[in-house]
Amino acid sequence: MRCLNILSFFCLCSQLIASDNYSLETPYFIEYVKHGVDRMREGTDNIPSIKRLSNKDKILKGDFITTGESSFTQLHHEDVTIRMGSNGLLERLDYSSWKLWEGSVLCAIEDKRSLSLYSSKGSATIGGPCTFIAETTSNGGYKFICLSGKPVVTTGDGKSKVPAGRLVLVLGETDALGNAYDIDLLLLLKSSLLINAFEEPPPTMKKIGLAIYSQQLRMGGKYDALIGDATSDKNLQMWVLGKKGSDTKPSK
Repeated sequence: MRCLNILSFFCLCSQLIASDNYSLETPYFIEYVKHGVDRMREGTDNIPSIKRLSNKDKILKGDFITTGESSFTQLHHEDVTIRMGSNGLLERLDYSSWKLWEGSVLCAIEDKRSLSLYSSKGSATIGGPCTFIAETTSNGGYKFICLSGKPVVTTGDGKSKVPAGRLVLVLGETDALGNAYDIDLLLLLKSSLLINAFEEPPPTMKKIGLAIYSQQLRMGGKYDALIGDATSDKNLQMWVLGKKGSDTKPSK
């Protein structure tokens, strides 16, 4: 059923994409695939062409990448690496723009270039160098978690510098940044499959490690928190973990 829904969705979107620009686009290349990962591309008569991805395959403008349960992939172009988590749908819009329809990604930008990331309702442009995780939320926006660097995040509402260890919501309803939250990078590093489900660490792992070390020096006895979904622009679920691991009630 999920496959049929994605195919129907792709057929609708592909009617808006011109196919004669594929050869002019600078490709991203697949570097890693775990389990089944598919690429959907516009074919003849608006019927999508579906390919099971493998290393060195190209991702071009207008391509969709879809991952299933326990599937992961990594793609790379010059100094930008993108990791995609399971149960996701990611679309390449143009040279430096992507749309995360569903799921999560880790993006490592090793130079000063910018990357624009859209969701079904929200959008932001992130200036490198930095590493971040983005995950869609049910309000149409996404969670933005900075792992290294201090990128300038630009939305329709303005600009903001986001330091490592900070989570902000890219809001789906107002095209702006929501409240900011400090999170435990070490806890995230241990639990994130975007870090641990791959054979190699991200290319910016040394910078992430320095950010973790710096945060641990500052944190002292602060609590750890697990971040849940954002059901609206004003509602973020958060579970606070006590020192002995006992959960408190979620805060919103």
